[in-house]
Amino acid sequence: GIAIRRDFIIDRIQLELDAIKASFVRKFQFSHRTNVDLGFLGDFDAVRVTINYTIGLTGASAQWLGGMVPVVGVVLPGGLIAITIKGHAVTSKPIFNLGFEATQLLLMTFDASSEEFVAAPFGSATVNLTGAFAALAESRAKPRIQAEVAAAVKAATSAMAGQLSLKSRKDELVSQLITIDDNANAWFEHAVFTPDGVIVRGRVVLTGRRGPTHGFAIAAGKDGYSAFESWIPGGRVDSFGWSWKWFNNAGDAGSANTADRFLLRRPGASGQGRFGVMLGLKRPLPGLDGMGQVCLVMRGVQVHPVTGDLVPVSTARKCKRFGFDVRLAAVGRVFLREWAPGPRDPLGPVAESAIHEASGADVRGHGANTLVVRMADMLDREAAISLRDGLANSRRRDAGLVILILFSDGRLMQHGSEWLAEFNQLASELEAPLVVN
Repeated sequence: GIAIRRDFIIDRIQLELDAIKASFVRKFQFSHRTNVDLGFLGDFDAVRVTINYTIGLTGASAQWLGGMVPVVGVVLPGGLIAITIKGHAVTSKPIFNLGFEATQLLLMTFDASSEEFVAAPFGSATVNLTGAFAALAESRAKPRIQAEVAAAVKAATSAMAGQLSLKSRKDELVSQLITIDDNANAWFEHAVFTPDGVIVRGRVVLTGRRGPTHGFAIAAGKDGYSAFESWIPGGRVDSFGWSWKWFNNAGDAGSANTADRFLLRRPGASGQGRFGVMLGLKRPLPGLDGMGQVCLVMRGVQVHPVTGDLVPVSTARKCKRFGFDVRLAAVGRVFLREWAPGPRDPLGPVAESAIHEASGADVRGHGANTLVVRMADMLDREAAISLRDGLANSRRRDAGLVILILFSDGRLMQHGSEWLAEFNQLASELEAPLVVN
């Protein structure tokens, strides 16, 4: 919006009135006759007077009356200005000289289509004549003075309206907006006329509001996840809602809601095993400490593009799958199943969530050293003990290692819940990540 003080408006119109007063000269002729009725002889001109007047202005002033003033019970769509013009009509015989004071109301409105002010006389001017000859001359002089005053006011207001143009201010605003948005624009819609002046209100239009952007990745410290690049354009983030689950019942699902940070961190470990696993973790996270899925929901508020109010906004849940890069040098293709832990489907096992190809010509990436332990149909506890003791006695400290225990297809679905406690115990005793599939 742009506010224009009443003093500024009056100053501008006063400049125009002063210029008109200095150059205003009008002439008109006044004729008067007095008749005597002689009956059948007709009328007789007893007195006939013809006077040539020169009209000049001695003063002109403007007063701001305020906006939306009820006139005869009607609220006007603009602001009223009272213009008072004083002058005289002189002739060669001073006895016939006249003085006058005329007050003309001016209605100033705002044309939204052209974004310009428009001012026009409102009604006829009130004219008061003074002088010895005033009563006799009023019927002829008053309409002439009203017409001349209206014309003078119209000329003054037309020039004044041009001085109140808002185009340069709007162009300046649009130029600044374009520096941040190529599609920015602005226009004025309406004006409010008050006792103190005028407020012209408009609308700024920008490119459509962009939706929230959210994502996350493993933090630089390898101790959690960072959503640093998530944000809500034209708003603010109030909370990050994290959730995670493990594949193949490797751990309990969890969640966390943070209102003061964009990081999801797990408590520090007591150390790192010789083959890459973190030791002594109290709250491991998928991707850092095993195979699973991490999800993020961002909530906050965004400025409504029409009302300007802050309205709640939230993102759809974004999930990422994480796991060890298990790569096998095998003849043919080897697939590792992933399934989501949870209540079993009445028609069968929990739905499979993914298949990870661990071998073949299309396998990409550089996996860690992978030790494959084939247990076929049953859990081989002696093999598990040998694995634990062998790693404990190893002196290698310069290599990563993933242990992959493989069963025949379907065996974990049948007996996995029975063996889960033993797998967890074995995983806690190994200094290398353990994958069972």
